[in-house]
Amino acid sequence: MALPVSFNANLSVGPQNSYHGPFKSSGGDFYTVLRGRPGSADLSQISLQKAIDPTDSFSEQASSDLGAGDSNIGSFWCSQVADIIHTVAQFLQTTGTNPHDVYYSSANISADTLAAGVLIENLGTDDDGPNAVACFVAVRATGDIIVVYQGDPEMLMGTEYARIDANKSTDDGATWSGTGFPLAVDDGGNDHWVAPVIVAGDSNRMHIFFKNDDLDDAYQRAMASDDGLETFPSSFDDTIHSDLYPFGPGIPGSTVYCPYKDAAGTTSIVSLTSADAPSPSTTTGVGDNTVRVVNDNVLHAMASDGADRYLVYVDNISDDLFRDIDTGSGWGTDVEFLDNITCNHISPNIYDRSGTKLAYIYDDAGTIKYNEVDISIAFTNLSDVKFPDQNYFTGPFDI
Repeated sequence: MALPVSFNANLSVGPQNSYHGPFKSSGGDFYTVLRGRPGSADLSQISLQKAIDPTDSFSEQASSDLGAGDSNIGSFWCSQVADIIHTVAQFLQTTGTNPHDVYYSSANISADTLAAGVLIENLGTDDDGPNAVACFVAVRATGDIIVVYQGDPEMLMGTEYARIDANKSTDDGATWSGTGFPLAVDDGGNDHWVAPVIVAGDSNRMHIFFKNDDLDDAYQRAMASDDGLETFPSSFDDTIHSDLYPFGPGIPGSTVYCPYKDAAGTTSIVSLTSADAPSPSTTTGVGDNTVRVVNDNVLHAMASDGADRYLVYVDNISDDLFRDIDTGSGWGTDVEFLDNITCNHISPNIYDRSGTKLAYIYDDAGTIKYNEVDISIAFTNLSDVKFPDQNYFTGPFDI
């Protein structure tokens, strides 16, 4: 039993705007949902992977084909509520017979089952725009499932413009697009709107973060518990980086946090007190290093242990993993915690497994792996470690 643990070679992460856990069940087992499945090159399928001991191995428990055909899933997001992992997938716009479509599925990790995919919306392609695919799923305490995604493009004066839609299911994902849905989140006009993510607030609110791809402005728009959207707000940062997918997984709650790539190329964090019309504020330059981008996707994410906030990101120069922590008195100095890798994706989560672990799914030069670090003990910055010049052995040791 040793970390990291590699997944089957046919499994992959969503290449754009994706999150895969890992997750812990009430029974104490560990899960993720990945694109593809063992023994198949079909990237319209998803695979539920389980480990009793994540330092040993993961194996497939169930699979589902989302939108039969030859299209590839581009954006894939997972959100856990109790023993249900809710998933939403949007297909790449440039491949196959059903490009840009959006599908929902769910995994029951108390029964090791994965539901068949349900089409949320059949969409056209954004031929004149950035061909963005980005989706996110979140669940209210009422059980309503809220998704956001790149919606049907709008044709204006002969040009198709990228749009962002929200949708809702009130019956566990069986049906979608009830009265008032899909709901336009963006401000329309002769602009491309891209890269939506949700960070759930309190009182069943959803805070939707996205960007104007023409102006590189960053926005937050709140959806109230009655599905009403706040009056379209001003941007909270009008000079963010030009990457297509600048936002990462945030931290929900009465105060919400969301990381994004700023104009300098580092990670900044937007935060707000949850309200129907909140006032976002930014903490700029939290990351000490330029954050890596793969497939226009910025590789950073946040997680919380219920008290402290963690930022995890990939350094653009070394391709290694760094973290920072805010214990309530501000962000500190970044610490490198995994080196000698080529990291192309990072999905972190925090849970108890013989101590509090910062666990993460990552892509190391094309191989998907699970790893974790014990955050109940202090991190050591690998760049500060020194070895003797000659004739030494430092372990590691198993005690």
